[in-house]
Amino acid sequence: RFFNAQLVEQYDVVDVRADAEGGLDLAGVDVLIVAGPNQPVPETEQVQLDEFFRRGGKALFLIDTTAADPNRFIALPNPNTMNEFILRYGVFVHENIVIDLESNETLSFTTQVGNVLLQYPFWIKAPTVESKISGNTETVLLPWAASIELVDRPDVGEVDRFIHLVETTEFGVLRWQYQDINPQPDISAYGVESEEFGKHLLAVGLTGTATNPAAGEANFRMVVVGDSDWITDAVASRTPENIVLALNWVDWLAQEESLASIRSKVVTSRDLLFTSDAHKNAVQYVNIAGVPVLLVLVGAVLFVRRRQFTQRLYKEGSGPK
Repeated sequence: RFFNAQLVEQYDVVDVRADAEGGLDLAGVDVLIVAGPNQPVPETEQVQLDEFFRRGGKALFLIDTTAADPNRFIALPNPNTMNEFILRYGVFVHENIVIDLESNETLSFTTQVGNVLLQYPFWIKAPTVESKISGNTETVLLPWAASIELVDRPDVGEVDRFIHLVETTEFGVLRWQYQDINPQPDISAYGVESEEFGKHLLAVGLTGTATNPAAGEANFRMVVVGDSDWITDAVASRTPENIVLALNWVDWLAQEESLASIRSKVVTSRDLLFTSDAHKNAVQYVNIAGVPVLLVLVGAVLFVRRRQFTQRLYKEGSGPK
């Protein structure tokens, strides 16, 4: 609802649904948002979507290949993702969950001893890659996101280029056995080996030029994200940057890139990234104890220098005149 409330300030927002005959009325639609599909999409509707892109359509696809239950902390596969459709355009969202052991959110969890704050690597604070499209929004919070793979030769030959939008840090890990999404008391308890680390693509943009017999060449655009929860009210209320980023992507799809730079001035983020708990503790203790120790050292140096200076003056001025 919050994302929609921001959209209506700049755009006319309408709900698009198939009619009784399975037809989609996309005439007059500039940007289509497909958020978290979980029902089968008939082939007739997919054909109409193809025609929408051939006319120069733009779309934001938020794909959930898994469905996370935050109450029971389990995740199950989502069989209806529209993956087959976006694969025609060279983008495939894997059925996995990505975690990031370096850049993630700290959440409050209820345990037998009460509420505790724990790092939760399933909620990734993922860095953005392309600053112009993202409007200098530096990070986005993605819960239970899936990785994206690009196909070299998409079925739709009019695709011109792919643009990496969001990736994990180099400490990203793919979880193919993802059913258990319980938080762990310590990052090391997730049992990840160093050879599993790597950067993984989480959001991508693409552009293409289609030839429409009726209107000549038409430029289409698409953004695909391996998650839809990131713009829900529960997540966006924690991280306003998510809504800013989503609006910037819509602006790019609508070819209103100038709005992105305006919004990006409102929200900035500087997150501290730690490679391990030891690294985090070292930084914390240095900040707590380092400043007093530094002041003591500076004071000791000044004291010694002053004492040496006064002794030198005394020796130079001592004795009868």
